Amino acid sequence: RKQKAYGELNFHIVAPSNWMAKSVKFSSLLGTRKTTVIPNTIETNIFKPYVKAEAKKILKINPDNFVLMSGFMPSKNDKHKGTPYLIEALEILSRRSGIRKENIELVIFGNKENAEMPEFPFKTTFLGTINKDDHLAKCYSAADAFITPSLEDNLPNTVMESLACATPVIAFTTGGIPDMVKHMQNGYLAEYENAADLANGIEWLYHRPNKEEVQKAARLSILTDFSEEVIAAEHIHLYETLIDLQPK
Repeated sequence: RKQKAYGELNFHIVAPSNWMAKSVKFSSLLGTRKTTVIPNTIETNIFKPYVKAEAKKILKINPDNFVLMSGFMPSKNDKHKGTPYLIEALEILSRRSGIRKENIELVIFGNKENAEMPEFPFKTTFLGTINKDDHLAKCYSAADAFITPSLEDNLPNTVMESLACATPVIAFTTGGIPDMVKHMQNGYLAEYENAADLANGIEWLYHRPNKEEVQKAARLSILTDFSEEVIAAEHIHLYETLIDLQPK
């Protein structure tokens, strides 16, 4: 019945990521439909960079610390969020020469109430739930890197928000993340499910002398490809194109 109903409709699919567009092609219902990739957008006037030292001061973090930030992972057993890989990556990192363990701090935001908390090998600060976007932007700005070990994700808001705040992202090569993170330009794309490579990404940024270059690239990538003006223009262009294709 669905096949018949869909067959009678004339519609065009808009997918927010290349990964989602490819997934549509495998659908028995939608696989033959034309698909255009237009990503979600973000308010770049809210998610914007703040002076890193000042942002750290607001969060009462030592301004000299190398801060790793991540969204809250409910449990070390939550496979979808990849928490075990984050823990393993941090343990690997903590054993590497050239890493000053006391100089690294992990900051996690999100609700941790009634959840099983994993143990991390670095000093860890929990910020709790953050309800105001402007404060969340300051949290991203306080971080030197945002880490998302997610194993499945379409176009995660946290990645886009972090980049918009000029904070590089370290993540696995999965889902729609490669649409936003450009390897060793505005972040680091680790091999899928490879904790050692995730650690490599952190170490790459930790030792990088010109971190500001990567930070600027992060912000620019969002302004160029994901700002409201850019995405609105893409939707308008697609709409006008489809109108022109209609029978006169």
